Amino acid sequence: MATQAELEARITEAEAALHRLLTGSRVEEIDSPSGRVRYTSTNTGDLERYLPWLKQQIETTQRGNRKPILFEFPG
Repeated sequence: MATQAELEARITEAEAALHRLLTGSRVEEIDSPSGRVRYTSTNTGDLERYLPWLKQQIETTQRGNRKPILFEFPG
């Protein structure tokens, strides 16, 4: 899994690429966990879905793999 700093860098890069696509750029390439990905104005939705996924990954790294403790009372 990527570190929080790596994930934050990917978010910055993805947000900048999305901004450029929405303001007239034809093609943008960014690094992703699966390698270099090319986005165009026709698939900005993919990039818009990638950003929340990255942010969720940061939340996961911040809280670790902890799970909630559930208490059950006999009844």
